[in-house]
Amino acid sequence: MSVVNITNWSLFGLPRTGKSKTAVLGIVYDSTSHIGKGAAAFPIAIRLATHGIEWEENNQSVHTTNSIDVGDLIPGPDSSVFVKEVTAFLGDLWNEGFRKFLVLGGNHAITIPVIAFLKEKKAVKTYVQFDAHADSRDEDRGTKQSFACTFRRVSEILGAENCSLVGVRSIAEEETAFIKKSNVLYGEKLDMKKVNEHVKRADYVSIDMDVFEHASVTNPEPHSGMTLSQVLGTLSGKKTGIDIVEGIPQKFFGDDTSTAAALIARKALFLLGDKNGSN
Repeated sequence: MSVVNITNWSLFGLPRTGKSKTAVLGIVYDSTSHIGKGAAAFPIAIRLATHGIEWEENNQSVHTTNSIDVGDLIPGPDSSVFVKEVTAFLGDLWNEGFRKFLVLGGNHAITIPVIAFLKEKKAVKTYVQFDAHADSRDEDRGTKQSFACTFRRVSEILGAENCSLVGVRSIAEEETAFIKKSNVLYGEKLDMKKVNEHVKRADYVSIDMDVFEHASVTNPEPHSGMTLSQVLGTLSGKKTGIDIVEGIPQKFFGDDTSTAAALIARKALFLLGDKNGSN
């Protein structure tokens, strides 16, 4: 297992060390991606993008969130090794006192071990996934820990009744029966009031950048997508974890997809952190 700070650039210039309950971490992983590669570069691209936008939102500074950017995990490519290494990394952070997590992916497979860990710690019960795809295959290309299986695995961990899928507009035939048992808000006819209700009560929110119509992502779905304003507007309520995944940066500075993710990360820090340091 390799844990590194790839550059000196932390998210919004957050400190690398210190006492906090909120950790920012990257998981540099896209081994199960088979349509478009490059999501492994997304964590550092998001960090770099944050230095091109303002740190404040509504007159609040990101630095008042008392969050720590602990760097990136680079797990092994084998899916079983990947799960063990993510779990071990989170365990180390938990032992250091971290209890809330902003996770920068990587492809969507990274969400599976994060949710499993937080469930084991009794830190998460309800979940919302923003995604253009159902991600509900039982397995994909020989592994159950694939980015194409994320929503199914999480639903098995938390219970389908506690999981919601928002913005979906592409479902494989083999996923249809499973999806019928789940809370699904389809992209073509989104009821934003319902979206807001689901997100507000969720402990954990996962945002796949392909929920947006025009984004550089692992598997684009360029129709009936959500807007950045819509997604940002739904983010409310107390959260244990938020992750942002699947972006493929086209350049490190000034990349639209990474900048959109940076704006989501800024909002996430305010939901996860605490200006008084209590988190």
